[in-house]
Amino acid sequence: MGNVQSLGVIASLFSVMFLALGASDLAASCSDSPQPGVDWSKCNKSRKMIVGANLTGGRLAGAKLSATDLTDVTLHKADLTAADLSGSSLKGANLSEADLTKVVGLKTSFVKANLSNAKFMHAELLGANFTEADMTGAQMDWSDLRRADLAKATLTGARLFKADLSRATLNETNLENADFTHAQGIRATLEGVKAANANFSKVEFLRAKFPNADLTGANFSKAELSRAVMDNAMLEGASFKFANVSRASFAGSTLKGADFSGAYTYLMRVQGVDLSGTTGLTEQQLELTCGDDKTVLPSGMTPPASWPCDD
Repeated sequence: MGNVQSLGVIASLFSVMFLALGASDLAASCSDSPQPGVDWSKCNKSRKMIVGANLTGGRLAGAKLSATDLTDVTLHKADLTAADLSGSSLKGANLSEADLTKVVGLKTSFVKANLSNAKFMHAELLGANFTEADMTGAQMDWSDLRRADLAKATLTGARLFKADLSRATLNETNLENADFTHAQGIRATLEGVKAANANFSKVEFLRAKFPNADLTGANFSKAELSRAVMDNAMLEGASFKFANVSRASFAGSTLKGADFSGAYTYLMRVQGVDLSGTTGLTEQQLELTCGDDKTVLPSGMTPPASWPCDD
């Protein structure tokens, strides 16, 4: 009986020592210096200066990094899932192939950062700054990018399925072959974007602005583009099949080969626009548009009696 009690006491002591050692290791992990593979999971690193550190492959899931200076940090293939980066600076940082799923990055700076093939699914990035960032192949499905600044960034081949880009700025951004299916971009500004062959099908980009954009071969089928501005845009070969382009403006745009089959064209502004190379336009659709005596129509079509529209 005494031996059994002794063994029980010894086992209890070992349990306490094990737990204490585990707690010690956990605490030591958060106090570890910046290094490749560091484990700062759920650690509080807010308001720190970690400039230029190499955290390649680091584990920072759930870490608190708000208002932290991470300028020029290397986080290649790092795990930052559900981390809080709000107000932090990652200017010039390397986050290529990093996992930022569900990250919180309110007004975070990613200026000139390398975010190629990074994952930002379900991320909260309200007001974040991605100016001149390399986001080639980034996955940003369901991310909140409202009021974000992506000017001059590169999103070639990026995926933004159901992302919210309302009031975001994407001026002179490279969006070639990017996928925006079902995304929202109400009042977004996309002046001068390069978006050849981009997929905007089923988006809600009401009042969005695309002036001087290269949208060659872009897919806007079933998109909501009411009051969108596409003045002076290159839209050769673009598809507007069954899209809502009511009150949208196409002044000075190039529409050779653009397909308007089934599109809703109520008060679509085409004054002075060459429509001769478009496909899919019917007399009924044309009746709803706003053109003038300088509008060039497809062969066999005549100007509606309602032209010019009253402003």
